[in-house]
Amino acid sequence: RKHATRQSSENFENLLESCRRTPEHPLLVPDPVFEENPGHGQVLQDILEAHVAGERALLVMGFQGVGKNRICDHLLHRLQCEREYV
Repeated sequence: RKHATRQSSENFENLLESCRRTPEHPLLVPDPVFEENPGHGQVLQDILEAHVAGERALLVMGFQGVGKNRICDHLLHRLQCEREYV
């Protein structure tokens, strides 16, 4: 199990590196306080894999306060992508 987790982590880091950007407006890149747990890792990888597969819109669902915005902001921070609130 540890080998699979390490391999999954390496795959995630490789995906992150391939998608990382140079932001035009660095102040719009979120920098949330984020304490990752094992469940977050899988959610982050699922979102990133959907992005790599060409998905441009993603519906993230969950109860109020579970961290939907925080996990998305963390991924945007890791990718160095801006976030604009509408």
